[in-house]
Amino acid sequence: MMHFTGTHYRQRGLSMLELLIALGLTMVMVTAAGYVYLGTRETQRALESSSSSAETGAFALQLIGRDVMNAGFYPGTMPSISVNLPRMHAADTYPPAVGNPPRATDWPPPTGSPLVSTPVPAAYATPVFGCEGAKFDHVTATCPTAVTGAPDSIVINYFTNESIEFGGTVGQRRDCTGSDVGPADLTKGDPTNRVRRMNTPASAPTAVNADLPPQRPLFVSNRYALNATDMQVDGQAVATQSLACGGNGKSKFGTADTTAYQPLLAGINDLQLTYGLFNSNATRAPDRFYTATEVNLLTTQTIDGVAMAPWARVVAVRICLITKTLSGPAKIADKAGALRSYLNCADETITPAATDPSIYKRHVQVFAIRNRLNQGF
Repeated sequence: MMHFTGTHYRQRGLSMLELLIALGLTMVMVTAAGYVYLGTRETQRALESSSSSAETGAFALQLIGRDVMNAGFYPGTMPSISVNLPRMHAADTYPPAVGNPPRATDWPPPTGSPLVSTPVPAAYATPVFGCEGAKFDHVTATCPTAVTGAPDSIVINYFTNESIEFGGTVGQRRDCTGSDVGPADLTKGDPTNRVRRMNTPASAPTAVNADLPPQRPLFVSNRYALNATDMQVDGQAVATQSLACGGNGKSKFGTADTTAYQPLLAGINDLQLTYGLFNSNATRAPDRFYTATEVNLLTTQTIDGVAMAPWARVVAVRICLITKTLSGPAKIADKAGALRSYLNCADETITPAATDPSIYKRHVQVFAIRNRLNQGF
């Protein structure tokens, strides 16, 4: 029998106390890591939500501003007319000058003509037209009763640059919804453009050749407002407002349409518009910015011998948007006793409730109506 000699080592494990301590420390570390992860994720989501809201505001400004800068456009090249025009009523003015006697393709003057039984609505006879505290009604071409604090709306008008005189087919044929304002099918599109769209035969056109540009520039009218919108964000129902637009390619004035305003961008909390006008011969720069209600209270002024209504003297539009974050708590926390605030479009400081997790941001920009800067040759 063999015998082993040497030091005998006893095997030992963790005691119950040591095991409990180890488990406790592990749970503390896991919990701390979880809080760090959740906090980081919430911070990242808040940053993304705030950044997305800021981008929405900037894009909405440029979307409306691009149309504002195009307002009042009418191609400078047009057939000669038989009336003497003062400098401020040159061939590139809006609305386009009407021949004497008027032709079927002339834009009907606001005072009426043998071509029309009723005058052109004021909302379409100037480059821009606005409603304060109300959404423009395209059926009646008027502003509904204003509601205090409600968003404004704006109508922007211009003509395309694709006509026989230019010999090309490139132009602004589509309104803000992407609808063609003058399709080859004369049963569709804006009736205003049906005669202007005709281009065959060469003299006294009575039909449309889709391969040729319109006989006369086509009329485009876009309107912008806010729509109440219900949507799902991160699995939760969110009530917000969206920047919406409607155009005469889809919803013709005088024709009822339940989809007259198509939502474009969600998260717009307010839209306020003011208009820069000049009121004398001294300068074409705006003397101040007026609300739509104030513009309507102004009187017609004679500028360079031409009687100009208030809306015809608008040369700039100030657009103010308030955006509101949509998803999750974008506002992580405010300092105790110092809630976050923002300036609204009236330059008032607004402090949302402590329970409101959203971030509000104001976006303001002034856009000049480029086609109204100089009406001389």
